[in-house]
Amino acid sequence: MWIDPTIINWLFFGGSAFIGYMIGKIWGEGKRDLIVGDTITYLCEEGYIKHRYIDGGDEIEIILLDEKK
Repeated sequence: MWIDPTIINWLFFGGSAFIGYMIGKIWGEGKRDLIVGDTITYLCEEGYIKHRYIDGGDEIEIILLDEKK
């Protein structure tokens, strides 16, 4: 059985694109939590967000705008 080279090229292209997408998706998911956490910590340290520390400084609780300390 002979398959057209154009079809084989499209199959390789589609497979490569899918594999590249999945690698990027899996690799990027792990860093999302780290990026969000670092951003929140930075905003708290620079005074852009009202916050307080819970349990001796391990966790940060963000204070709502209408809530008092």
